Amino acid sequence: MQSDPLLLVITLLTVVCALASAWMSHAALRRCQTLMARHTAPSFTAAPEERSEHGAALDARLTELERQLRRISEQQKQPPARDVPHPHYEPAIRLAQKGADVEDLVATCGLARGEAELIALLHRKPAFRPATQRPS
Repeated sequence: MQSDPLLLVITLLTVVCALASAWMSHAALRRCQTLMARHTAPSFTAAPEERSEHGAALDARLTELERQLRRISEQQKQPPARDVPHPHYEPAIRLAQKGADVEDLVATCGLARGEAELIALLHRKPAFRPATQRPS
């Protein structure tokens, strides 16, 4: 069986291309590993004097966050402070229940117009309306 020179050349070129591709992949992998090693954060198990400035800044930030977390945790354990109502709301509510209008609430209780309108809306008793005739 006679070997075809063209087939031999194609096979040889294929092997050379495969080897070159493998070598380039290996070189790219080495470059990636070098870059990753260069940009990896310093080990937190290393002694403090061996850490970079970046590591020291991260330690300081972590300490501050832990302090804030403790403070928030303590605040959550305390009962919430009750909102103290405006001192003029109670009399305004009573006046609205007796039928006072918005202008009276503003003048008498010192409320803003919006506050007086809200109190009147929430606490005013419905006005008496005579019964209407029902349709037959």
